[in-house]
Amino acid sequence: TIPPLQRARQAGISILSEIEIAYRLAPCPIIAVTGTKGKTTTTTLIGELVKAAGRNPLVGGNIGTPLIQQAARATSQDILVAEVSSFQLEITARFRPHIGLFLDFFADHLDRHPDLKSYWEAKTRLFSNQSAQDFAILNFDLPVLRKLAATLPAQIFSFSLELPADARLDDDGFLVIDSRRICHQSEVKLRGRHNLMNSLAALSALHCARLPLDSAADVLRTFAGVPNRLEEVAVVNGVTYINDSQATVPEAVGVALRAMGAPTVLIAGGRAKVSDFSALTSAVKQHAKALVLIGEAADAIAAAAENVGFRPIHRADTLPEAVRLAH
Repeated sequence: TIPPLQRARQAGISILSEIEIAYRLAPCPIIAVTGTKGKTTTTTLIGELVKAAGRNPLVGGNIGTPLIQQAARATSQDILVAEVSSFQLEITARFRPHIGLFLDFFADHLDRHPDLKSYWEAKTRLFSNQSAQDFAILNFDLPVLRKLAATLPAQIFSFSLELPADARLDDDGFLVIDSRRICHQSEVKLRGRHNLMNSLAALSALHCARLPLDSAADVLRTFAGVPNRLEEVAVVNGVTYINDSQATVPEAVGVALRAMGAPTVLIAGGRAKVSDFSALTSAVKQHAKALVLIGEAADAIAAAAENVGFRPIHRADTLPEAVRLAH
């Protein structure tokens, strides 16, 4: 919507996103991952699974390395594994991943997108150029994604922790792809139920790519995740300090709190991307013993927490001060 791009459109000049150019350069299949949260963990895990299966993954996109850089050096024997955001997808034209994953969908980036509908439309562009030869991997625990499945031309591969699906958690707690048990949930190194979901999504990508799953259990037992996502920073005097600074929407913070399994002091705040903190304060009331607030959103979060009767609430001017206060 910025004036230079508006003038370009008026002049008939094409505007292409970086992942669109990467698709046109790529000599090999693309596995693309989108969703509100879990993209980086799942994308990285897919890369590790592909490598363990004997193929060369080139990981890029929203995860750090530009996808065009990976596409320019790829060969026909490689596999591009891409994290793709709504910002990247909203101006694609022919972008067509052979395998597209949609992990979850929450209100986010409403400081950028005019409304939730626009955010959804950008996300679902991931599948707009796929055909019956491609795969759409969808989280069937979300009704909105189950509904989306009926509208897509690609082959649907579902994953779920709660429902019968192609990739699922069985009654004995094993991660299952079709009818094959991969490993027990207790063996997965990543913390939290949401990471069982991310693991099922990543395994689904490997299956749809027709790659062997023989080494997948070993990867899940050793993969420790990525920085800033439930990252264990230190254990001091029996207290575990965890950096989950990528949890930038209330739902993601709630998921993190539920993954703790111990009394938790939460540091939260910063600049708000949403206006409704009810999902956050509901999780705080259930799973936190204290709340330390910083940044521009502190007043709004405090008001929402007080509204559900949560105490104690503390304030800090800086992150170092917040960590000392939490300690």
